[in-house]
Amino acid sequence: MRPINTIKTGLSTGAMLGLLHFMWAVLVLAGWGQPVLDFVLRLHMIHMTMTVGPFDLVVAAGLVALTASLGFAFGTIFAGLWNLLAARAA
Repeated sequence: MRPINTIKTGLSTGAMLGLLHFMWAVLVLAGWGQPVLDFVLRLHMIHMTMTVGPFDLVVAAGLVALTASLGFAFGTIFAGLWNLLAARAA
């Protein structure tokens, strides 16, 4: 196993999670959040009542920032563990 760059892995994981949640915020802003949520829950055979609230820019920015930060942290931890295991395998 080859070692991987911890910062690049963290940035790419954080960017992906941040982008995913940014796309969710855009869906809510466009008024498509509720139909998408209903569709996804139906695909998973989940029957519960959930209501998507109105769009709030501050909350959306917090959602994107938090998930991107957590993605960076988890990606960095993953890469560090990968590199540790790669070093032991060599």
